[in-house]
Amino acid sequence: MSGLFTLSPARAAHLRRIRRRTWAAVALCFAARGLAAVPGILLPGMASALDEAGAVCVSSDCSRKTAHDRS
Repeated sequence: MSGLFTLSPARAAHLRRIRRRTWAAVALCFAARGLAAVPGILLPGMASALDEAGAVCVSSDCSRKTAHDRS
């Protein structure tokens, strides 16, 4: 029985490949963002560079002084 939404086997396989690659890209981006959230994992020198540059802490329980406190 062929209907309006019936796909050929080749077209169905093509769409499965696209869906699989899309989810792989989503997983890769998720992993990269997770690693980037931990300072020093991806770029080891960046954690100390951020401290030297005076990165601003926006957390309410942050013990470091913010840029507004320094001036």
